[in-house]
Amino acid sequence: QHNPYEPQYNQSNIDELAEPTLTITDHHLDINIRDDQIVLSTKACFARPGFVHALITFTVSGIVINTLSTFMDYLVRLNGAGREYVGIVGGS
Repeated sequence: QHNPYEPQYNQSNIDELAEPTLTITDHHLDINIRDDQIVLSTKACFARPGFVHALITFTVSGIVINTLSTFMDYLVRLNGAGREYVGIVGGS
């Protein structure tokens, strides 16, 4: 059943002009990159269903991992572990 609030995506409209143009001859490859190529590629990515969710998930997971890594020394030492154990946990 069609959801009236969900936008309809036409795959050709999403990717139109988002990729560089390649011209291949026998011994020459010419890649034409437009001035607004980054903007068009970014718009094409954000227009895809699910891209924003994946981007948010990836960003949040990076923040959590970096935060835990920053405080790992403190968190492991709370358990009474020595420096050697802290190094093993941090290295793995």
